[in-house]
Order: sequence, then C-alpha cells, then structure tokens
Amino acid sequence: SVAFPASSSRPRRSVVCEQLAEIAAMEFLYPFKYRMYDAQQKSIDYHHIAKHYRIPQVYVEEYLDPQVMKTLGAFQIHSVAATGGAAA
Repeated sequence: SVAFPASSSRPRRSVVCEQLAEIAAMEFLYPFKYRMYDAQQKSIDYHHIAKHYRIPQVYVEEYLDPQVMKTLGAFQIHSVAATGGAAA
C-alpha cells in the first residue's frame, strides 16, 4: 500500500519503485479523474467502486483517502504542467 514518508526520509530505490508501480497500477485501473469525482460524493460506496473497477476495496479506500488524494492531486497538476497542458 502507498504511504508518503516524511520529506526528510530517504527510502531505498526498491521502495520507491514499489510505490511508483502501485501508483501507476491504480492510475491505470482507477484513474485519478474518476477518483476525484468519487471522492467528492456525499456518500462513497467503496464496495461498489471496488466491484466496478475490479480492484480490492482496501485500495479504493486508501486511494480515496483525503491526504492521498491531495498528494496525488499535486502530482497530477505538475504532470499536466510538465506536458504543456496536455492531459496525462
């Protein structure tokens, strides 16, 4: 599962690769723009979302966590800026 360490930590390359692989898999299976929509709903049906996207519910709950959404949302903004405004 993804966890965002303290900015002063220096994880080994293998740990960073594992986190990036998980983030990439979630982006492929359940794109950020859909997570953003679901996160803004008054009531989130994690089980329904997990079933719809065919991913474990624990990942849906984790990736819809407000702090995770905020962190990955900042990355999304930087990604769009880096591509000259093209959607990633």
